[in-house]
Amino acid sequence: MIELMKETFTRPGFVAYKLLLEYSNTYPKNFFGKPEINIQHSLNVRNFSLYLQRLVGGNKEIVEVAALFHDLGKISTVEGHEELIVKLLQKHKKDLSFSDNDFDVLLNTCSESEHTQEMLEHKILHCSDNLAFLFDNHYQEAYYRYVGTKKLLFEKRMDPKHQKLPLPEAKILGDAFYKNVEQYWSKRPEQAEERYRPDIEGKDLASFTQIL
Repeated sequence: MIELMKETFTRPGFVAYKLLLEYSNTYPKNFFGKPEINIQHSLNVRNFSLYLQRLVGGNKEIVEVAALFHDLGKISTVEGHEELIVKLLQKHKKDLSFSDNDFDVLLNTCSESEHTQEMLEHKILHCSDNLAFLFDNHYQEAYYRYVGTKKLLFEKRMDPKHQKLPLPEAKILGDAFYKNVEQYWSKRPEQAEERYRPDIEGKDLASFTQIL
């Protein structure tokens, strides 16, 4: 994993990284009010995606861009944020320079449907997102303060993400991370001290129109 962190961006990956920084800092409200949390999370997802892609295959550029874009829809909405991700990708299609066929695969990778869930790139993205959450205590801390209790943190995020790792290669890492998570959180108090953001229902976020 240390070597993976040093891996250079592909060309479309670097474009996606710059867009990640731009959108996260312009519309930070729904990233717990702290865009750096989302930026680091997205980079972790990118790193895990590239690691899994090496092991199981798939299009490297597609999984990298999908990883960097995967949470950008949350600048407008939490539930159903995949719709805005697709719109943002379409807005920047020319900048990303994918062929029409690869761009369609990218859109499907970032979408949620019964069909897309069987795609290898989608499985890589899904597993990497879950692994990144299990791996990053800082991101867990933000969510902990968002939901208010350690119990809810595990019920809503830690346990589901640990259980939903369809790739065996991801499951091995997930099991190891979950053991570390249990040890880390066993030392923490049950009640969170504060909330990172007041808009728990997703209100007062930027609209699709503002963003696009």
